[in-house]
Amino acid sequence: MLLFLVFALPARAYTTFDFLEIGFGAASSGLGQAAVAESGSLEGVWHNPATLAALTGPGFSGSVNPYLGMTLWSAAASLKPSSHVTLAASGCGLAIEGITGDILYNGDPGRSIRTGITSGGISAAFALGAAAKWPFRLDLGIKGKIVTETLDQTPLSAFLLNAGLALAFPGAFAREGSLQFGFIARNIGRGGVPGQPDVIPLSLLVGTAYVLPLGKKVALKALVDGDLTVADQTMRLSTGVEAFLFQFLTARAGYLFDNAQSARGLSLGAGIQFPIAHFDGHLDYALQPLEGLGVQQHFQLTLAWNPNK
Repeated sequence: MLLFLVFALPARAYTTFDFLEIGFGAASSGLGQAAVAESGSLEGVWHNPATLAALTGPGFSGSVNPYLGMTLWSAAASLKPSSHVTLAASGCGLAIEGITGDILYNGDPGRSIRTGITSGGISAAFALGAAAKWPFRLDLGIKGKIVTETLDQTPLSAFLLNAGLALAFPGAFAREGSLQFGFIARNIGRGGVPGQPDVIPLSLLVGTAYVLPLGKKVALKALVDGDLTVADQTMRLSTGVEAFLFQFLTARAGYLFDNAQSARGLSLGAGIQFPIAHFDGHLDYALQPLEGLGVQQHFQLTLAWNPNK
């Protein structure tokens, strides 16, 4: 089944590294993966490290995404050593059930193939605009990550960087509104795969978001992202809307268009918020399309520091 899924991906995809690009985070998955400009979420470790600067304190998140004979998992934790610096550690991976060997891969049909992917990274974000006391937010972020894969007897590895920035303009169009922009260069570097330097290709993403509170119990959010894979000019466009209702319930919908046809269509999500000591707990769920491969489910639990408790 794994080998079928690999060949079902776009032509450039030669390894299961591509499954790490499906997307992590149940909230952003419910928004069609439109998350580059969304500030103040721990999911920024996956989408744009600069947005972590808007976190107000420590946090933790963990997710599990079952799909056929595989499970995508992720975990992240953050801390804020100063008011203008945020640090985070994150890890994710693809756990795959044992599969029978294929003669095209190892010349020994019937032998179990060992395979799996893991990625670990450290992120740092800096609130430059707040430190300079500018009337708008300007945040910078960087993430270093190590990605390793084992496909039978062939280990692959890469050390890559993500670098991003985030801008936010409070009071735009409405007193309580916030207009946000984000940019990230993802996967700077090369994978350790001879003859395949673009197995984990460089991509450039830009996004915008607008947040509008409507009283104390309702807030609306709209997001749009564009994603360009440099090597083969593959483009993706994602858009999402979110409604936060009654101070505890979130409803999400998004649409992802990918001209490589690896994932496109309508995604849906929902979440509930609940208090835990000095933290806000978030339990989120999303359904994300994978084109002809059906849909993937996302489950995520997040604890976010609330300085008002």
